[in-house]
Amino acid sequence: AFSHSGLTSADVPSSVVRIGEGAFSGSPLLRSARLAPGVMIIEDLAFANCPNLEYIDIPVTVTEISATAFDGCDNLTINGIAGSAAEAYAAAHGIPFVSMNEWASGTYGENIHWVLDNDSVLRISGTGAIEAAEHFTEYPWYSWGRQIVAIIIDEGITEIPAECFSFS
Repeated sequence: AFSHSGLTSADVPSSVVRIGEGAFSGSPLLRSARLAPGVMIIEDLAFANCPNLEYIDIPVTVTEISATAFDGCDNLTINGIAGSAAEAYAAAHGIPFVSMNEWASGTYGENIHWVLDNDSVLRISGTGAIEAAEHFTEYPWYSWGRQIVAIIIDEGITEIPAECFSFS
């Protein structure tokens, strides 16, 4: 897709579920990449041989990272969530890992992902409608409602049910 490109940064939206084999490989100017929650798989050589890639943000939704995904990225630091596949990958491959701040995260339904960060911002990502709960207290972010100061809803979300963000 962007192999051997002149990109300096890559911001992959939540609508992308899989980063294919060699998608960004051999991009000598690529310095940073951010994967939005929703990305689940990073395939073989996806970012390989990007010698100036300094960091990549990998969300908790990524559960599969090929062993060769970052071959030849000798200056890389992986930013991710403690206990995630990103942290396990970094440890197994001797790549520095920085834990990103979050209070909580998870999935809701089949295609919705949510993260509440330490700045009290709730980010909802994924594709399709947020399924209606029988009662607003059943939404997984409900218990943090009084701490939430902002909500970001990514463009892949098509419907928000009544009382989805009721916290009283």
